[in-house]
Amino acid sequence: LDLVNKNPAGYSFAKSTDGGASFTRSFIVRPTPISDTLSKGGFRLLADPSNADHLAFFFLDARNGDNDIYATATFDGGGTWSNPARVNDDPIGKGVLQDMVWPAFSADGNLAAIWRDRRNGADTGYASATDTYYAYSTDGGITFSKNYRMSDSTAPYETLLDNPGNDFMSAAL
Repeated sequence: LDLVNKNPAGYSFAKSTDGGASFTRSFIVRPTPISDTLSKGGFRLLADPSNADHLAFFFLDARNGDNDIYATATFDGGGTWSNPARVNDDPIGKGVLQDMVWPAFSADGNLAAIWRDRRNGADTGYASATDTYYAYSTDGGITFSKNYRMSDSTAPYETLLDNPGNDFMSAAL
């Protein structure tokens, strides 16, 4: 919920330095709604264990016509946020969806993200075969490396994924 602009389609960050008696708020991002309702579009906010003022926020965005992974970062405890950076590097607007992003910081502040990616599937949209990809950032989430495939084979689409339930991935550095 974007409490700054009263727009429910955006994300804001609220911070208290007095035990919750008062809050300061900053606007993070207003993403373009994702293009497929089955996609696992959960966002992730995480803190750098080596720098309390450094946070990263990951989300899905369909500004290019299909789901892409984006990230934004703050280095001043949530006061200001960087321009969103596209994390996946497949061709833009080809109908290939990414979802289930899971980022992680290492103990010394390195940042990486993994996600489910359909770029090697035969179809577009959610019901396509998937791989797991990752990328890393050496500047705290402002830019990301080329993408690396983690899976050694592309998993065929399984209709079980259409059912309600919990899907999880995890990352550790």
